[in-house]
Amino acid sequence: MVCNKKLHDIIKMKKFIILITCFLITVQLYASYGCGGTLDGLTKGSDLVVIGTIEENGLNNVKNIDNSFLIDIYIQQVIKGKLKRKQVQAFVSFNFDIKAINQDNILFFLRTHKLDTSKYIIDNCWIINLSNSDNDDRLKRIKEFVQIDEISHIKKRSKKTIEWYLKCVNNDTTRYTGITGFSVHGPFYEFDSKTNKYKRNKKYKLSKSQKKQLRLYFLDKLNFEYNDVFIVGLIRKRKDPEILNKLIEQLNLYDKTGEFYNISNRVWFREFNIMQEILNFTDDPELRKIYEDIKKIGFYSFSQDIQKLTFEFVKRTNVM
Repeated sequence: MVCNKKLHDIIKMKKFIILITCFLITVQLYASYGCGGTLDGLTKGSDLVVIGTIEENGLNNVKNIDNSFLIDIYIQQVIKGKLKRKQVQAFVSFNFDIKAINQDNILFFLRTHKLDTSKYIIDNCWIINLSNSDNDDRLKRIKEFVQIDEISHIKKRSKKTIEWYLKCVNNDTTRYTGITGFSVHGPFYEFDSKTNKYKRNKKYKLSKSQKKQLRLYFLDKLNFEYNDVFIVGLIRKRKDPEILNKLIEQLNLYDKTGEFYNISNRVWFREFNIMQEILNFTDDPELRKIYEDIKKIGFYSFSQDIQKLTFEFVKRTNVM
């Protein structure tokens, strides 16, 4: 009983460490423009999006039940929502670095406080520093998305959304948002609870020219991020050796892609997603077995078997 409890505690701790690692990686990647996620996700998840400033005396030493501080935001421009006031108050967590944003031109993503609807909440990282010129295009895309999201006609809104995601893909500073939009995390897919799988949302269709744009992006990418792999389902043909060869090329980068993609001896999302897509092109039972063996171990695992199986998968794809 004692041994089992210790083993259970070790497994729980291991999972916790992995979750913390994933969180820190996400923060590192996206802190430059709001580590909470994509531009459309941040915008849709907010009741109010404003450009404003926090003056040095804007921090009130008032704590609420969640150990949060109350700050005064002075409004310069409203991007989303309706507001007549020139100043609002928002709760932020105790580790919010007010000095880091003590300047003009800060974009705030605000949610209405549930207990006090006259005030707002800022989640960690739900801010964008517009003083950084890299964020000019992000602001343009956010303003465009607010307008698109207000379109009531479904077909027109879906058409504009697709064009918006493509525009995001074609810019370095907004690419993560664009690619995520074309992945299972965007409107192109719906989760089917009966099959426990994602299926295509028929309301969102790509034109031939749009597929060509995405295909060129995919084939020209030197080093995939995990979201890049998801767009294969939107661009592949029934028999598509060009896409298959690109997937195999990228899988061959395993253990060479740097610390983020290959932490210790684990398979990261990137490799696992590539394996899934390769299996859609082949009926090879040996590849399927290796893939299923990795799933049984769990691709979060630090087991040496994960690395060994991944290299076996890579080796076998190179003789296909």
